Amino acid sequence: MKRKTLQVGLTLTYISMSFALVSYVIPLPPVLAGTAGLNTVRRYADDDDRFSLNYFMNNHPDLQKNAEAMELWGLSMLSNKRNQEALRTLSQASVLDKGNFSAASSLAYGLCLTGKGEQGMSLIDKVLAGDPDNCRALVVKSLLLGLSGKEVGADRCLKHAEGVLKDNKKDEYFLVKARIDTALRRFQSGQALELADAYVKEHPGNVRALVLRAETKRFLGKSEAAIKDFDEVIKLRKDHATALKSDGDLNRQTGHYEKALSLYERFRGDGLDTSRRDLSLKATAECYEKLRRFKEGLKTRTEWLGLRLSANGLTWKTLETEKNLNLQLARELLTRSFDQVELGLYKDALKDLNLILRHYPRMASALERRALCLTNLKRYKEALADYNQLVLEQSQYPRWYKERGRVYESLGEKTKARADEARFAELSKLD
Repeated sequence: MKRKTLQVGLTLTYISMSFALVSYVIPLPPVLAGTAGLNTVRRYADDDDRFSLNYFMNNHPDLQKNAEAMELWGLSMLSNKRNQEALRTLSQASVLDKGNFSAASSLAYGLCLTGKGEQGMSLIDKVLAGDPDNCRALVVKSLLLGLSGKEVGADRCLKHAEGVLKDNKKDEYFLVKARIDTALRRFQSGQALELADAYVKEHPGNVRALVLRAETKRFLGKSEAAIKDFDEVIKLRKDHATALKSDGDLNRQTGHYEKALSLYERFRGDGLDTSRRDLSLKATAECYEKLRRFKEGLKTRTEWLGLRLSANGLTWKTLETEKNLNLQLARELLTRSFDQVELGLYKDALKDLNLILRHYPRMASALERRALCLTNLKRYKEALADYNQLVLEQSQYPRWYKERGRVYESLGEKTKARADEARFAELSKLD
């Protein structure tokens, strides 16, 4: 047995060397050291509050030397689809505790999720060779087999895991989640919901059970039902950051913008966690825009864009001299110009639009909005040039003719205006 444990430890050490370790340079708050800090990590993990766990671990480097804390953090990252970071973190957990079969199983799962199924299976087989009744390892092997189309073997592993669980309940959540994931993989949505419901009934008031059921409903497109579960989580844990964010997203997607705004504000909390601000500001701006509160939308989107610029090593001043403008950033500037146009800030909108079109001169939505701004500023000849380009690029699009006709009218070119109106009417019939 000791020899097999040593083999597993050596294997984990070897695998861990292939992943770069993460380093964080963050101003440190008062350190919650030792057992108190680890208990906080356990609480966040037990509640499946991934955002709070991530912030806490980033701000307590002392806990990054603890195998259990790193494993819980890595699993949390897997749930948030941060797979590569999860691999590095779980690999470090394995290095910190070479005999930790649990961390090894979690690492194998991470390898599976990142397309490294063969490595994952090799590792999990070594774990099971040393501990054949390891419930977590059996669950992971079931998932690995299922993803490779070996459903009979997957069911056999799950059944074995269920038998082992009777003596040890600590891995019950992972087993239930695996059964739900298996049902979803087999398109058995009814069974997945039944499993989630049963788990909640067996554990009334259990936050992680409610989160699991909410996310199962969300995956199946049952947004309103998922909202109810996330609402219940927030009643139980009012500062549950992950539930606040998920609840906010679902309310935004279903048109409950006022409620979403409230949830996003609570999600941001005291503002110390910049990642939460980054994740929520864009969605907050969208809610304001849907509610036609454009002044607040513009302010919020501008703040979010500032964070994005900073993340790319840019400032508003240096942005204008950039040789290559990121396409995603260009699209966000385009969205900001919408707020500016709605508020009548045409000159401000032109600055953003000119910047976009310098890098993407054929972006139709930017050309159209610039033409609109120029028209409102009575710079008709410049607006006409943009509409001419739009018509040249997309001659079968009716609206360009309608808008260009209005510009011709303003320039006193009535014959051309009538021709564009006729062309607009002709193409509209075809639509």
